[in-house]
Amino acid sequence: MPPFISVLICVNRIDGFFIRAIDSLRQQTCQNFEIVLVGNTLSGPDQKTVADLAASYPKVRLFLTSVKYLTFSLNLGLHHCQGELIARMDADDIAYPDRFEKQINFFQAHPDVDVCGAAYDLIDDNDHIIGSRALPLSNQDVRQALYWKNPLAHPTVMFKKESVQRFGGYMGGVHGEDYDLWCRMARDTSVRFANLPDTLLGYRAAPTGLARKSKLAYATVSASQWGNFVLTGDPRWLLGAMMTLAKRVIRQ
Repeated sequence: MPPFISVLICVNRIDGFFIRAIDSLRQQTCQNFEIVLVGNTLSGPDQKTVADLAASYPKVRLFLTSVKYLTFSLNLGLHHCQGELIARMDADDIAYPDRFEKQINFFQAHPDVDVCGAAYDLIDDNDHIIGSRALPLSNQDVRQALYWKNPLAHPTVMFKKESVQRFGGYMGGVHGEDYDLWCRMARDTSVRFANLPDTLLGYRAAPTGLARKSKLAYATVSASQWGNFVLTGDPRWLLGAMMTLAKRVIRQ
């Protein structure tokens, strides 16, 4: 019988953060899951480490690729996920013990929801909490926020596999692939988004991380906003694209 949840993790290096991320999954109160681990351009020693992990931890299914960048790895992992629900997580995050239990309970209580994120803590290299982030909760509030920014923290998200496959999976650029997916899904008014108020993840990257400040990230976000403007005619998407460009100029 296939697992109910597939945890999709992509990794391009093996370090202590990765080991702590896997350990946090071992501590989940709900254990009906598999880990679909995609190793992207790993070196020889790192390949051996993840292969040893897969051999010693039956929940891990390992897939290796020499193709660069996260978008391909996410789609490769998505293709191999067996669960009805897919939980995203980065290779340096810490999943809090009740993360899966609370998100599953929410899906069971709200069967119309397609994508469910959560609040999260920002953590430093020693797992100390240095901040926290709350996000819009309701479908309406998430959709309103989408015009201007990403209101779903990708590493906290759990989604229905069928729903994301219906929209072609990940198609975004080097950064911002999740925002691109949410924008494409948002064009269908039947899609439902949500965030839990519960803090369910320790997120290693600070908001000022390189990926968030890169030209490629701004390009992907603004392209998604512009595309939705062209397809829907809603001027809020155009304003969002202009704001993204302004942020890029101001911050760099």
